[in-house]
Amino acid sequence: MIALIQIILISMGLFLLITGARWLIDGAIGLAERFGIPPLLLGLSFVAFGSSMPEATVSVMSVWKGNVDIAIGDLIGSSTANILLVLGISALLRTCAVSKKTLYIEIPYMILVTAFFLGMGLQFGRISRGLGIGCLIGFLLYFCYLLYLVNHKQDPGISWELNASDHSVLWDSIRAIVGLGIIFFSSDCIVDSSMVMAKSMGVTNSVLGVTFVALMTSTPELFATAIALRKNHMELALGTVIGSNLFNLLWIMGSIAVVKPIAMAENFRIDVTVAVGASVLLWLLSIRKKIFQKSGVILLALYVAYVMFRLTMN
Repeated sequence: MIALIQIILISMGLFLLITGARWLIDGAIGLAERFGIPPLLLGLSFVAFGSSMPEATVSVMSVWKGNVDIAIGDLIGSSTANILLVLGISALLRTCAVSKKTLYIEIPYMILVTAFFLGMGLQFGRISRGLGIGCLIGFLLYFCYLLYLVNHKQDPGISWELNASDHSVLWDSIRAIVGLGIIFFSSDCIVDSSMVMAKSMGVTNSVLGVTFVALMTSTPELFATAIALRKNHMELALGTVIGSNLFNLLWIMGSIAVVKPIAMAENFRIDVTVAVGASVLLWLLSIRKKIFQKSGVILLALYVAYVMFRLTMN
């Protein structure tokens, strides 16, 4: 009976999540077209921040309740899921063009952030307050980079000449904000229900964080990229993945650590290695300035193998 109730709640949450993602992307793209903001930049900023809200909520609540392993596992696992699962599905459906800035600046920065901050956390056994401040400084640098692109209207590999939205600025803003709110509440429902089901299966907190919880909190990115693909904005999908990972590891992890340093168990070494490896693999697959459909197959296969391996090691 309990399992049936959780399945119903997850199904309702997924339905609301799809609706929220559609409203968020429609409103955000409408604003981008009206103000001349390219979809890639939009994905790196607003959409990435919005789709990272579930990770922020789960991580903060987990630390507050003393479930640190779930918080850390969710942040690491979500970064891996965004690349291997979300981008894997996106690439499988449609070939993605990669701009020079993404190849030589954004992806390398994501690799550096993932390797340095997670590696330092493993080395010292915790994400200290000092390391948290370093994360926030890294986020500030990223934010300054976005401002530079906006102020100088740097072309990230796509045209700045976009058609204006048919809706008003107010309506597009309302759609984006309401969509963001729906994503927030539906994700909370999905995560809570998934945690109940996973714990009933005897899964540890660390494995629960990097698998079930990470998968559920990555669903906004998944559906946001799906909507973006339908609207032929593949660059928005790539920008959302990169931006979401940077928000997760710099802003969310940094903010939590500054308020309350968090322990990082040794058993996350495998997960950190996979997260860094996934980032490097993304860069390697992007060298030809395109992420092809066969690359999507590789990314998806690696994610399935990783999850199966992690659950087996539970």
